[in-house]
Amino acid sequence: MPTPVRLAVLFLASSLALPAVDRAGAAPEKVPTETIDLTKKPIPDTAPGIGESAEPLYTNPEDLQNPEIRKPDIAGHAIEFGTDPALLPRGVQRTRERILAAARSGDPEALRPIMESFERPPMVQFDGQTDAVDDLVAQSGDEDGREILAILLEVLESGYAHVDAGTENELYIWPYFAYKRLDTLTPPEMVDLFTLVTAYDLEQMQAFGAYNFYRAGIAPDGQWIYFVTGD
Repeated sequence: MPTPVRLAVLFLASSLALPAVDRAGAAPEKVPTETIDLTKKPIPDTAPGIGESAEPLYTNPEDLQNPEIRKPDIAGHAIEFGTDPALLPRGVQRTRERILAAARSGDPEALRPIMESFERPPMVQFDGQTDAVDDLVAQSGDEDGREILAILLEVLESGYAHVDAGTENELYIWPYFAYKRLDTLTPPEMVDLFTLVTAYDLEQMQAFGAYNFYRAGIAPDGQWIYFVTGD
């Protein structure tokens, strides 16, 4: 006859084993799954127009100083293209007009009061920037800096891309080629491109995967953010 202690041990052992038996006998719970193809991104069929919404191009306000080239279709960010300066915000129009007037003057120093009117000067090169005007002149093919003024003029007279609308990272960027796939440019857009680059330059850009010549960025309030080239 089992003793009370032995019965208690047997009861405890059986009670501990029951949950394990229940778990072992239960059918696995099915969790719904969905397969997502990350390689497929919607590309607009026509332009100008608005692309697909996504995260802002820049991660924080400080990154507005970093005009990083993104390969088209620019990671699916919301983009709007335009050619009419009258549709730009007044602050953007004003800054653009001032820069164009300075570029047409033929004197790089005419850019200085524009640059100094902002909290920080625009970025004109990725590394080692000292004096924005002097750095631009140093990039020019002539010692007087007039070639770089001509490039600045041509860039700002082209169409623009409006990115990250409604966010703190919103920007107006010239030329719009920086935010279009080169293999989708129409014949008129190709003519626009060739006002800035040569056929050889285009071949190099196609190998790179995107437009990578000079581009300018202006914030909605008129702050001149950058005028740079390269990747």
